[in-house]
Amino acid sequence: MQKIIDFIAVFLFVPFCFAGEDYLVRNLSAVYQGKTLTCTLRRSVVTNTPAWNEQDLNPPLAPRVAHKLARSCINELIPDSKEWVLRSISLCEVVGVGGKEHWLYEVRFTPARGGEWVGPLPDFVIIVLMNGKVVPYEEGIPEGIKKAGKVQQDSSATAKN
Repeated sequence: MQKIIDFIAVFLFVPFCFAGEDYLVRNLSAVYQGKTLTCTLRRSVVTNTPAWNEQDLNPPLAPRVAHKLARSCINELIPDSKEWVLRSISLCEVVGVGGKEHWLYEVRFTPARGGEWVGPLPDFVIIVLMNGKVVPYEEGIPEGIKKAGKVQQDSSATAKN
């Protein structure tokens, strides 16, 4: 019984610990043609997006719109990605953001099969927020992330021409 009480206390307390902080919500990095690309999403950005009220059947942004925005982004970011295949569109809840239900899309692409691929295909994730904005990738690893040692290899896209 004490373990259950301890768990509930921690579960209720943890969101309040981060209430005023602009913590990292998502951190994606990928290697493409020898370049490291990093996408970081902070709490302050998510809190400025529409919440998805539980009374509403549909999220504020339709999945097809998220796909179109992500496709445009990856085509601009990776010029030879026009033939890449949509692998999935995931609707992900962002927990602990202002006490509201904030969600985002993770749109995952993979290169078309063929060429010199051996084993599972790498994928590339584009984050689309409920306000229709795409979280940008930057070349390299941001200094703040590098110093904190919080870079994780969440997705990897390495292609050979």
